[in-house]
Amino acid sequence: PAALEEVPLPAGMFGDMDGVLLKAREDNPKMKAYLADIKAARGDKELAQSTYHPRINLEVGPNYSDRSGRGNQYESSFDIMATMRWNIFNSGADKAEVEAAYNFMDDLSQQISDTWTRYRASIETRKYYAEAIVYNTQTRDAYLDQFNLGQRSLLDVLDAENELFNSSTQHATASGNVI
Repeated sequence: PAALEEVPLPAGMFGDMDGVLLKAREDNPKMKAYLADIKAARGDKELAQSTYHPRINLEVGPNYSDRSGRGNQYESSFDIMATMRWNIFNSGADKAEVEAAYNFMDDLSQQISDTWTRYRASIETRKYYAEAIVYNTQTRDAYLDQFNLGQRSLLDVLDAENELFNSSTQHATASGNVI
């Protein structure tokens, strides 16, 4: 882990979650696709809400027939017909469809909030592992000196070396999480 180099982060790292959310809305291609989905969902919502109202059809037109009744009777008429259909209940499906149209933005905000929290926690964790590396190095060096004087066993030195290795590995993992 000591041979790993820091990866340079982009300039202008975000100071808070709102900045991340704003940038995600503006530049992220996946977010642009999701915003297009939201626009489509709004259209779907309007379409779903259209079922809240009755559908009225009006049919108007002439009718002519030379075969009505017996003989050669001609009949012509001008008909107007109106129909109204309205499914008032529809098992609640319309309401559920309208609510589902806006669930996406809530999910996205939740994901960004979770990611931001993990990012901030990784920064703190990395700091503590860096401190642990310093302390474990001091402990290992002290145990090695005591081993050379005959006051510590080889097992103590190896345990201290193992603790240092584990702290270094966890620090590298935390650094990767931050990046």
